[in-house]
Amino acid sequence: MINFKEFLKESVETSTRQNMLHLQKMKDEAFIDFIRKIKVEMNGRLENVNVSLKVDGAGARFGKDINGRPFFEGSRTGPIFEPKSFSAHAINKQSAPDIILRASHYDDIFDIVTKSSFIKTLPNNSKVICELFYNPIGEVSDEGIKFVSIKYDKSKLGKIMTIVPFKVIVANTGQEHSQSSEIIKNLVIFKTNKE
Repeated sequence: MINFKEFLKESVETSTRQNMLHLQKMKDEAFIDFIRKIKVEMNGRLENVNVSLKVDGAGARFGKDINGRPFFEGSRTGPIFEPKSFSAHAINKQSAPDIILRASHYDDIFDIVTKSSFIKTLPNNSKVICELFYNPIGEVSDEGIKFVSIKYDKSKLGKIMTIVPFKVIVANTGQEHSQSSEIIKNLVIFKTNKE
């Protein structure tokens, strides 16, 4: 018997947005619990702690569905398969001109990502979760390019766009991809050497 719910399920599962908790925004009780854990579990020392550098660009995802169709997904959208969908949506909602301009930048990102040489090498049913720095969206100054709240050295960024991949998941289930590390390594090497 065919399970029609599974049959009709989209070929790419929408990723949920994950916010990072900032220390200064922690509730008092949570911060006190955090400090107690440091005192009790770590003997009051911050040694051998895994630390991740926060990269503050646009949260994004891209990949290919189970049939090999490339897609791009913003942090607040589901998977987009059709070009110009971002600006079409903004225009349809009669958004302000600055929102329509931003949406057109996302159309450009969609084109760059889905037409890249790398996307052709990505296995079907894979989704790369990343932070993305698209220079035309950044705020350019003499000190660098500012994305969200952090300024970055322009010489360390790509000419048009920089992608910082974190992990790869199976596009239609959301589970970690068995080749996640290898795909990320290939993306970093590929972008560095070829694009």
